[in-house]
Amino acid sequence: MRGELSAMVGAMVVAALVAGLYVVLIALHVAAIRGQGGPGAGYRPRIALWLAAAAERRRGDDESAAARSLLAGKLDRRRYQAEMAALAARDDAEHPLRVPKAGLR
Repeated sequence: MRGELSAMVGAMVVAALVAGLYVVLIALHVAAIRGQGGPGAGYRPRIALWLAAAAERRRGDDESAAARSLLAGKLDRRRYQAEMAALAARDDAEHPLRVPKAGLR
C-alpha cells in the first residue's frame, strides 16, 4: 500500500512538472508572437520561435491547398478569391499592420 502511494505521488509530481513546463512554453509562444518581453527580450528561446512560426506555416499550407484546389478544378475562381480574402482577413486580425504616427513639425 505504501509503495503504491509513493508511486502515485511521484507520478503526480512528474505530471505537475510537465504541466508547468507546458504553461511556460505557451507563455513564450505568446510572447514571441506578440514580439513582447521584458528587459533583455532580444533573446527568445528557439522553441518559442519555432512554435510561433507554426502559425505562419499553417497559413502557407492553407494558401497552397487553395491554389492546388484551384488548379485541380475543385474551386472556381470566385470561391478561390473568397478563400484568399478570408485568409487575408485572418492574417490581418492576427498580425495587424502597425504604422508609426508621423510627427508634425
